[in-house]
Amino acid sequence: MGLEDDAGSKYMKALFVHFPKAGGASLLKSLNDSSIGKSLILHYGDDPVDPTSLTNQNERGAREVATTITSQSDYLIYGHFAPRTFTHTNYEDIFTILRHPIPWAFSLYAFWDKLRSEKFQGHEVFTIFCKENLGFFDMLELAPIKHIYTKTYFAGIERSDFSFVGTHENYSRDLGTISSKFSINLREYHEHTSNYAAEGRPTFGDFKIMDRLKIRTILRTEIDFYKKFTID
Repeated sequence: MGLEDDAGSKYMKALFVHFPKAGGASLLKSLNDSSIGKSLILHYGDDPVDPTSLTNQNERGAREVATTITSQSDYLIYGHFAPRTFTHTNYEDIFTILRHPIPWAFSLYAFWDKLRSEKFQGHEVFTIFCKENLGFFDMLELAPIKHIYTKTYFAGIERSDFSFVGTHENYSRDLGTISSKFSINLREYHEHTSNYAAEGRPTFGDFKIMDRLKIRTILRTEIDFYKKFTID
């Protein structure tokens, strides 16, 4: 089912969901630097985190876009998108890399906080984060963030729908698996990584036990989803 090597190469019809803050930028660089790069179709204009996105405002329209961009004979569609908008199309394989919700939430907060300080203009949820000067716990309560897996990205999708689900925690290992599935060597990169301790940003271990319990409670359904989808 993999993509063949440079010698001949017939490419699969595949989707790769770039789940945010889980190594997707690094993998995209690896793919762009490989022979697969010529088959990449970037799909970042329908971010399911954004309440005003086509997926959230006009699901039929989002599915029509999916029909159009899967009309080619060879493709690897890569980006921030909800795979439920592609279930009617002709893709053969779907892949993603996920991250445990707790470190993911800290990474997202650090990223958004940095963009906020730089006066970055983003989608509606990020705009609320900036205008209301939200802290970490307030960010967690934003609906698209609180249910980032179960509702925002992967509603209506089962683990069995995926050809492969990797994890940020085992990125190097899983990059090798992805390379094998695509029948190609992928160089490893590390894009947009941060050292929170060096930046003076808090981590989970810096919180008092009651606050750690609160974080786990808020993200309980997402943690359960992560465990279910990433079990070997």
